[in-house]
Amino acid sequence: MKKYLSPINDYLGKGSAIQKLLAESQEQQVLLRQVQSQLPTPLNKHCIATVIKGCRLLIYTDASIWASRLRFSSRNLLRQLVESGINLEKIIVRVMLGESPPKRTKNHPVRQLSAKNADTILQAANDISDPALQAALRRLGKHHR
Repeated sequence: MKKYLSPINDYLGKGSAIQKLLAESQEQQVLLRQVQSQLPTPLNKHCIATVIKGCRLLIYTDASIWASRLRFSSRNLLRQLVESGINLEKIIVRVMLGESPPKRTKNHPVRQLSAKNADTILQAANDISDPALQAALRRLGKHHR
């Protein structure tokens, strides 16, 4: 166990692990901005991170719908990035899972079935020949106030 504290320059100085992480993060941000500039307007806002692993570019989106759209345009994007001097062979698109979805702030009242509508549903159930549908309508008709 050390008996003395290390100088802060050991952690923040040139060549330290933190400096390497900061430099890598800045490179990723520059690449992200470059990728976003090559994409159409609605899609570029949903690309949230990029990472180069070997000759592959991983692009992270915030939702699966945007990942699907990005996959469709990945060939053109790859061609544009290679033309700009980035050595790539493949683009891989992933969805970055964040925290749980935002909770609803408003408490919406639960809609109840009125007695009149329940009677209409029960009458319709009596006129239906399909036993499964008839049973389902009867169950639904019982949910009234």
